[in-house]
Amino acid sequence: MLTKSEEEILDLLWTENRPMTSTEIVNLSVNRTWKKSYIHLLINSLLKKEVIKVAGFVKTTKNYARTFVPVFTREEKRAWLDKMQDVTLGSDAFFPFSDNIERAYKSGVKYIAHKRN
Repeated sequence: MLTKSEEEILDLLWTENRPMTSTEIVNLSVNRTWKKSYIHLLINSLLKKEVIKVAGFVKTTKNYARTFVPVFTREEKRAWLDKMQDVTLGSDAFFPFSDNIERAYKSGVKYIAHKRN
């Protein structure tokens, strides 16, 4: 499951439809819900989840920067999520904000189990 911030980055990559550096992602994410200093953590998380991949490198002023592309299209993601049925989300904590539940629902979660204190 992707976080809201990860979804924002993935949506931008789909919208731009071209390999992008982390700096470009930050600069084009005008309504982002995450701090720009988090970009490397978010990129690494998306790479680890195999949702994006390194497409290549571009020369910046003094260095080279990696560029990133999505591994699948919006349509492929939707088709994959549509195949999911009766997905369960478990937690030993509580969900303090309703957007956690909404995000889980959008990702195909039907049941939520949590520890009761």
